[in-house]
Amino acid sequence: MERWTLAAPHAGRYRLLVASAGRGFFCQFDYAARPDPDPDAEGLVVAAAEGAGPEVARWLPHLAKGLQAGWAELRAGGRLAVGVRVEIAAVRTHPTDTTEAGCERFAGRFVQDLFADHGVRVVGPSGVP
Repeated sequence: MERWTLAAPHAGRYRLLVASAGRGFFCQFDYAARPDPDPDAEGLVVAAAEGAGPEVARWLPHLAKGLQAGWAELRAGGRLAVGVRVEIAAVRTHPTDTTEAGCERFAGRFVQDLFADHGVRVVGPSGVP
């Protein structure tokens, strides 16, 4: 299994736009993702950013569940994400279109997109993964 982490810290707002004929979901979040300085750190750590408001506290469990599901999908595909910390700074919601399942789905997709765009394979000191 290949070990992957982030090339460098990355921050932004995740907005997944899905065109659907039925009811859509809405869940946007501001995040900061960074590689753990410990090269032996395993997994994905999800936390609220310092100073995050009540919307983050409300939705963080669902975002964390989705992030962990996305991490598991990467692992099932042969990429073990190691040493990554994701902090959620803000969550933007809609009164009817933001649901727990929608935030979980979007967060799972976020992990896939984050590693597709910013992930690097971890290479050991000898140059061997």
